[in-house]
Amino acid sequence: MKLKAFLSIVDPDKIISNGDKSSQLTVTWYENSESTQITSENSNYTLNADGTLLVKKNVSPTTPVQILCRAYLCGFQK
Repeated sequence: MKLKAFLSIVDPDKIISNGDKSSQLTVTWYENSESTQITSENSNYTLNADGTLLVKKNVSPTTPVQILCRAYLCGFQK
């Protein structure tokens, strides 16, 4: 499975241009809580240069895994 953070903006004040800003996000991925960051050392996942996360882990239905992401859009100020 491949996961991607997506952000589409509609700014009625025209401070930020409308449209897909996903490629401008800085994304950090976590497993089950923000205390367990997914890094390139974790063989169950692949962090791609485009910010996507490839999940290679087999997950049992009896022990589900929650994947979280925190995304930042920087550089836009009024």
